[in-house]
Amino acid sequence: MVNGQELSADSSLIRFKTGFSEYVSYSQVKRSFPMNMGYPLLYARTASLGVEYMRQGKKAGHIFNGEIFIPAALNSDNGRGSDFLLQEEGSYWFRSDAGYRMRMSLMRTGDFRIYHGIATGMLFERRKLNYQSNDSEITTDLNIYLGPSLQAVFTVNEDWQLSGGFDALFYLPYLNYGKISKMDMSANEFYSTSYHGFYYQTSFSFSVRYRRLMLTLIKNDMAGYASQQYGFDKEGMVHFKLDRICSVKLSLEL
Repeated sequence: MVNGQELSADSSLIRFKTGFSEYVSYSQVKRSFPMNMGYPLLYARTASLGVEYMRQGKKAGHIFNGEIFIPAALNSDNGRGSDFLLQEEGSYWFRSDAGYRMRMSLMRTGDFRIYHGIATGMLFERRKLNYQSNDSEITTDLNIYLGPSLQAVFTVNEDWQLSGGFDALFYLPYLNYGKISKMDMSANEFYSTSYHGFYYQTSFSFSVRYRRLMLTLIKNDMAGYASQQYGFDKEGMVHFKLDRICSVKLSLEL
């Protein structure tokens, strides 16, 4: 869409994005699903840069996007604002992803439209925890995700537009790979294993668009577990995710 109008067939646009995000990773209170979030938690605040390309076909829109988060220092909170777990120096979190979304019209009434489609992509994450004991832990994840996508758009007038979106994304153990390594205070590795995770992620977004500028609020939640073997059984779990990312992003259309 450009200036509140739908893209015509075989037309395209590009968006450049910048944003600020807060990452929070919770402790696991219980192993059964759904898992409960608890303390201590890990958190980081960082900026991101991204680009999005959309091309409208005759029946569907095709959206390609990529985003990279600036590596950020990790801190810990024991629930009372104190950090007895991590050393900030040497602890970090990094994330980048590339995705594709196919969008088709589901319903239209006046200036209100609903679209549906699928979202898929690849996510890379790396996290290092440098503990107060001088031991450390590094996890690296490369995941492919897939799931349904919905978007509602309301065109207020020629200049203003409101939209909201929801994605339900699944990370299957056969389509992802992770590795966890633990080192002692002398940086000697005493434990290392690969793993394959089963995660579920929900993404809610709300956008306000004025001409070619768009402000977007996004809330991402991911939960799941990983074991050394392929499968959906949580027995033998060596890693888990109880993560939340809240973001504010500003986009410019060209």
